[in-house]
Amino acid sequence: MACNYWCVQVGCGYPHHPAALLRRLFCVWAASVDLYSTSPMTVNREQARGALATLLEVFAGPNYSGALRDGDLTTQLERCTGWVKAEAAEAASLIESCVPHGKPMLAQAQKRLAALESLKMLQEVAVNHFGSLDDPG
Repeated sequence: MACNYWCVQVGCGYPHHPAALLRRLFCVWAASVDLYSTSPMTVNREQARGALATLLEVFAGPNYSGALRDGDLTTQLERCTGWVKAEAAEAASLIESCVPHGKPMLAQAQKRLAALESLKMLQEVAVNHFGSLDDPG
């Protein structure tokens, strides 16, 4: 089963973050593939791992760069998800305390969690196809 083209639109919730640039980059790349192409897109393990790492960096945002420093992709994704869940819990406690910025903070954390869960699914697809993405070969 071959995919003729991909158009990936990414957003992270930070207006100043380079996600808008990545959105354009992916869309321009997708537009450059012939719409009626029947040739399959070939991706190797390292390209899949790199794409997932890039998306994780975009979805995590600049505040979570510490979660992406050490470990393999799975560890980074789990660490980042844990940090975002902690942010959501903090936002919920702010809402209980009637702090005005608690609701937007919770909405942003929920949006980020949804994106990270989607990324985790994509990682599982890649692992099912390639095997472990962090193995050397």
